[in-house]
Order: sequence, then C-alpha cells, then structure tokens
Amino acid sequence: MSCSRVMLVITQQLLSWVIGLAKLIQQQCSHVITQVVQKLQQWQTSCTSVISTVCSKLPWPLSFLCAVVTVLVCIAVSVVILLVATVVVLLCIVVTVVVTIAVLLIVITVVTLFSLICILAIPLCANRMEASTAPDPGLVVTEGGTSPPRLSMNNRTVLLPDAELACKTMVHRISLATTTIHLLQLEFDPKFTAEPAHLFTAPASERSDLIIALIAAAQRGVKVRILMNSNVFANTIPALTTAVSGETNIELQGFPIWPTFGITHTLGIMHAKGMSVDSATAFVVGLPFEQGYWDTQSHLVTDTRRGNFGGGSFIPPSNAGAGVGLKPVHTVSLRIDGPAALDFDVVFSDLWNKVSSNKLSVSGVAPPVGGGSQSVQVVLSAPPRSESRFPSGETGSLEAYLRAIANAKRFLYFENQYFTSPIIRDALIRALKANTSLQLIMLLNENPDLPTYKFWQEFVLGSLFKFAPAQFGAFTLWRTRAPTTPGHLPEIMQCYLESKVTVVDDVWAMVGSANLDGGSLGHIFEFLPKPWSCESFRLGWRNVELSTVLYDGVAGNPPTGEVFRLREILWKEHLGLGSASTTSSGAGGFLGLWQSNAAGNVGSLNATQVMAGDPVSPSRILPYSTKLDTVGQLTQLGVNVSLFDVAPVVPP
Repeated sequence: MSCSRVMLVITQQLLSWVIGLAKLIQQQCSHVITQVVQKLQQWQTSCTSVISTVCSKLPWPLSFLCAVVTVLVCIAVSVVILLVATVVVLLCIVVTVVVTIAVLLIVITVVTLFSLICILAIPLCANRMEASTAPDPGLVVTEGGTSPPRLSMNNRTVLLPDAELACKTMVHRISLATTTIHLLQLEFDPKFTAEPAHLFTAPASERSDLIIALIAAAQRGVKVRILMNSNVFANTIPALTTAVSGETNIELQGFPIWPTFGITHTLGIMHAKGMSVDSATAFVVGLPFEQGYWDTQSHLVTDTRRGNFGGGSFIPPSNAGAGVGLKPVHTVSLRIDGPAALDFDVVFSDLWNKVSSNKLSVSGVAPPVGGGSQSVQVVLSAPPRSESRFPSGETGSLEAYLRAIANAKRFLYFENQYFTSPIIRDALIRALKANTSLQLIMLLNENPDLPTYKFWQEFVLGSLFKFAPAQFGAFTLWRTRAPTTPGHLPEIMQCYLESKVTVVDDVWAMVGSANLDGGSLGHIFEFLPKPWSCESFRLGWRNVELSTVLYDGVAGNPPTGEVFRLREILWKEHLGLGSASTTSSGAGGFLGLWQSNAAGNVGSLNATQVMAGDPVSPSRILPYSTKLDTVGQLTQLGVNVSLFDVAPVVPP
C-alpha cells in the first residue's frame, strides 16, 4: 500500500479524535453551564420566596428593609454566579482551542515524520508477499502438504448463535466432563456470568458461572488446562489465578505477545477462542469471557445482563471502553461432537507444550465417535515457532478463505468483525469479475473497535463497490427500543458484530476467530507500505486463530445440509424472517433479498420507528454507511433521525 494512502488514513483517524475530543469538552462545558443556570434560577426563586414569606410578615418599615436587603443580596449572588458562568465559558473556549491546536500539532508532526521515514526508508527485504490466489484449484486446505491436516468425517455439529445459548450449552457439557477440559481464550473475567438470570441480585454462590462449573469439574478429578492471551492489552490471568487458587487440577498458562523467558514465537496474540471436553466435544467459542460480550438473540438495546448500564441511557463516557461499549452484540459459536474434537486437542497440546513446562500428550487418546456425518477441518493461523508441527507458522485461515472464494459459484456470505485485508479484497474482485452471476453479501460493523480500522475498511469496501456494484452489498446491524417514558423518543443503536462466519453456495462454511484482517490471516502490518509490511510478512507476525471448516457435499465429502441450516438460522435472525425459508433466493438472488429487506427497514423506521419483519424478532439490517457517526450514518441512509434518540458510537 502506498505511503500517501497510509498517511491519509492516519490523518483521518487523528482528525476524528480531534473532533471527538472537542465535542466532549463542549458537552462537559454545556453541562457545567446548565448546572450554573439552574443554580441561578434556584437562587432567584429562593429570593422571591424570602420576600413573599418572611419580609411580608414583618411590620413596616422592617418589611421594607428586609425586602431591600434580600434583593441586594440576591443581586450580588446572581452577579457572582453569572461571573462564574462567564469564567467557565471562557475557560471552555480556551481549553477547546488549546487542546485542538495541540492535537493538530501532533497530527502534523506524526504525518511529517511518517512522510520522511516513508520517503527515506530502504526496503529491508525483497520477499514475495502473500498471494491473493489459492495455491491450487482444490477446496480443502492442505497447508502445502500432500494430505489435508486435521480433516475428519462423521462429526455432529450444532450452531450456537449468540452467547446465551452458547454459554448454557458449554456449562452443561462441562458438568458432564470426566477426564479433561482444554480452553483457549483471549480474555476470561472470573466474574463472567454465563447464565445471568439474576446478574446483580443473586448471591455469587447461586450464579451459574463458567468458573464455578470449571472448579466443580476440577474437584471431580477433571484436568482443566486454560491457555490464554497474556499481555498489557488483555491480561485477565492474575484475576483468574486468584479465583482458582488452591485448585490443583486447574492449570493456567499465559501466551505472551512476543518472545520472553525462553518462549520463542514471534509477535502475535492468543486470539483463538475454543474449548474441548474429554477430547470428544469441541466448541468454537465466539466471544471472550467478558460480560459485555454476553447477549441473547433478541439483542435488546438495554439489557443489564451485559453488565452495568447494559446500554441504558446510552453508556456514559467513563464506561465506554467496557467490552464493546455494552451495545447489543452478535456472536456465533459452534459445537462439534466427534473426531474433530480430538483434532482440537492436538492443536491445544501443541500450543500448550510450546509455552508450558508441564507437557501434555494426547497421542494415546482414541478418536471419539461423533454420531453424525459432517466433515470438519480444523484450520489455524499461528506465528512461527508457536507450535511444533508447523515451525514456520500457519496461514490455514487465509488459505481456507482464498480456496472458498476461488471456488464460489452462486454466492459468498461473510459476517465478520473486521474487514481490512487487501488480500481478501483482491481475491473477491477476481472472483466477481470471473463470474458475473456471483453475488457477495457482507455483514460488517459500521464502527470497528480498533483505531484506523473504519478507514481501512472504507478503503477495501470502496474497491469492491467500484469494481462490482451490481454484485456486492454491505450491511450492518441496528436495534430499536420503544420509549419507556411518555414524551420520549424511541431509541436506535448499533448492534456490534463479533462473529466470524463465512458461507459459500450452501456447501462450505467456516466458523471461528479469524477476522478478515492481517493480524488474523497473514501479518499484522498488512496495510503499511514497505519496508514495514514486507518485514512483518517475513517474520510472520500474526495472531493465533482457530476456525473450523464444514464441507457439505463437496470435495469428496458427503452431503448433510448442515451448511444450509447454519446459514438459515443466521439469516432468519438478521432479516426477521420468522418461519419463512431462505431456500429460494428469488429473482434478484440472495443479494436482492438483503437489499430489499434493508430498504424496507429504512421505510419502516420512518413510518413506524421500528424495523420491518417478524413482530417477535424483527429484521436488524440496514445498508452500510460511509459516515463516521451514527446520526450521519442514519441520515445518509435516508432515516429521519429527528424521530429517534440516536445512540452515539461507543466506543468511539
């Protein structure tokens, strides 16, 4: 990517922060001024009350003197209050100007330094960067070998949309564990409540927490091993260590972000989220174990089970960084019973043994009987030297995406937290150009929660809209809430997308932790110009990601109908279809279905202030907007924002 493009994105992000900071200062100043005015009004009311209730009862001339003194005191105090208000206004103006100038100077300095470095930098490597084409026409991931790694048949799979169902299923399976529980996680708050029926009222002993279920399993003799991310950006290991103190059957191990204390893997975090039980059942987990990511399929605007505030009154700034801002959040998990669970354990043991002195072996474990017919392949992204089988690291997630895109015939459906990868963009453009009947549907976040990602996302989306406008549609999730107080407006808020799901032609699906960005697929600094992107690729700076691919009647694997059922569950939730089937795509194809549904929602919001579709579970989708703030986004889509109380972007 060119230096000019990178500098433009950096400048856009910094300027958006300047504007946001200025608005925040103005909001705080307005709040202070409002308080001062209210105090002034209260004081004036008190003065009037004194004159009418106290002075009027005194005999002449005392009543007159009392009124005069009271008026003079009230005037003096009012002048003081007005002076304070004036000083506050002046201070707010000065602070706003000074802060704005200071941040603008920082912007200019950063852009200037980056420009000089970009111009003067000598490329550090001449390696060929990763390709946007599949290594061969096949559909199954090979990782460069002759036989596909971690591919098994006879599995049974169950989709678990959103955290309520996923957590309930995991807690139940943990309660049945007899030998081992292996857990990969980004974050694990020991206070995370998996089934928060009475999150803030029930005593801790009565809460159905994951940690309580794990401790109970350990006390039954089950060996519990937890491998987690461990760095300054996300480290819940200390709190978790305290919570399981004294439990000898629970082992915690951190996965550091860079080489340290004999751990040799290159830069990358543990972003994978999954769990296996007894090497027979595996869960591809769609959420970090933090309360802000817990939600139901209803995705209510306000739900205290997501934590304090739970979206109510549009989260105060002091709490904006918690989870995903406590907005409604959509996640997708997958339960697998069968041989793929043992493949998960093989992956876990390989990662575990690279960072732990207490070695783990699953070589003697017999493959479990799955009781199904679904073919599943466990694919990984991993930095070099993070596992023994692939010492150079793995890019199985990227390979899986590229193979699926190249083999798509009718439609490609992505729902993903991030989309910034130029590699995936190039592969999609190539596929759409080669097959003009192919349709691409993407469900994305309007405002990803990482700095600059909105701008990178705009960059790759712009290319797709330019090259294939008739074949491509991008959409986002929103939720509304009827007013609870007479005279108040209905509320509308973004629903955050945490899921990573792809469906191709109803015969191929991937569910996991891999985003459509460099950190998940190839290398972290994919969007930087040389030499940084080249060096990042050479060193394999990427996260550990875990995903599962379902093959349904393709590549020599038996048909099961599971991929279609997976897609239908998700689309019924997003599109508010109720009992209607999505078997037939109609004249406009599946893209036409999404476009008409989103357009209908815009009309319904303006007419009735609710989304269209099933009354119990209405549609949630709107077209994607290029604007930065929620009011601007809805306005661009044609929604009359004066009819709503619009929640701001949280986090910014």
